[in-house]
Amino acid sequence: MKNFEVRIYSPENRNERWYVYVYNTETQKIVQKFYKGINVDLDLPNRRLRCEVLKESLEREIKNGWKPKEKKNALPQPEDLGFNIIQAFDFAIEIMKAKLAKKTIQDYASVYGFLKTEIIAMRWQYFDIKEFDSYHIKILLERAKKVNKWSNKRYNKASNVLRSIFTILRKEFIIKNSPAHGIDYLLEEDGIVIDLITSDEQTKIINHFNSVCPNFNVFLKILYQCGIRPNEIRQIKCSMIDLEKNIFILPKGITKTKGRKVPFSDDLKDDLLKFDLSVPEYFLFGKGGVRYGNLDKDYMPSPRQLSVNFAGNMWRDNVCKILKINKRMYWLKHKGANDKEEMGMSIGTVQKIFGHSSEKITEIYATKHNEREFEIARTLMPKFE
Repeated sequence: MKNFEVRIYSPENRNERWYVYVYNTETQKIVQKFYKGINVDLDLPNRRLRCEVLKESLEREIKNGWKPKEKKNALPQPEDLGFNIIQAFDFAIEIMKAKLAKKTIQDYASVYGFLKTEIIAMRWQYFDIKEFDSYHIKILLERAKKVNKWSNKRYNKASNVLRSIFTILRKEFIIKNSPAHGIDYLLEEDGIVIDLITSDEQTKIINHFNSVCPNFNVFLKILYQCGIRPNEIRQIKCSMIDLEKNIFILPKGITKTKGRKVPFSDDLKDDLLKFDLSVPEYFLFGKGGVRYGNLDKDYMPSPRQLSVNFAGNMWRDNVCKILKINKRMYWLKHKGANDKEEMGMSIGTVQKIFGHSSEKITEIYATKHNEREFEIARTLMPKFE
């Protein structure tokens, strides 16, 4: 047919899909596109060769009388981009980068790195993503668990990453249904038993740092009262503190969840007022000197950010080694949750302060929550008479 031409679309962007299409020169519209079997080859000259072969085949078909049918009066359908498994997964991870907090996407990308290695090891990378179903997810997870000696908890985390990937692919119309739904979780091993910091130990820790580095006590107070994670605390800038409303305003970039506001107490406000908060872009707990252990200049507003392990090393060197209190710094958050409930704060309010998506997560931190609930239940039990 004279009005049909077969052309090749070869974008300059290496991440964009190549395809062969039939073009109607009369209506000046693309009639059909063909992706399948082209983009599975990462070598561009080979991809070009695949396109040329398909182009010649379609031209012969048209010459022999085949007439591509233009769809009329039909609802538009999503294009089949012909993504293979790796291309589809990479596509989903890129979308996640724009939607998730930096720490979360780092965790997801790390897990995906292990899964990607196993996909390639099994030579699955060139198969169409639409062929990937629940059975293949199970094989992939079990292989990754065995090769990397994952715990059941790590296996479940990888399972969640795949759920998120397929959710995005479904929303972007790459696939119609998510094969990750219905995948069973493994029974997780017992975690580390939390040995709560006692009130006496807490007082001992506070007194110690009052003489060693008083500003570190302010750092610990934020962890204890506000439940903000240590890595998030070190990223707080002076501009994120609202002293009029007594709240920290944490942007999306430093939290595991979306940006949130966290209230703080008047006594913590008094501590913050002792700092020079005049430079908005300074880190609240910055590094004053260039060497480790310059405690008279550390943990105060500075343009230099503390390293990721700085607070943990401070706790280890002082609390664990000097005071001989073998408790984790993060357990102050657990103690704070329990103490809030002890003071009469509801678990729902603690949840909002901590920024958790559900009370179930908060109950992990408020380790004595069930004990309190059972105690209330005991007093309300009706008599059997």
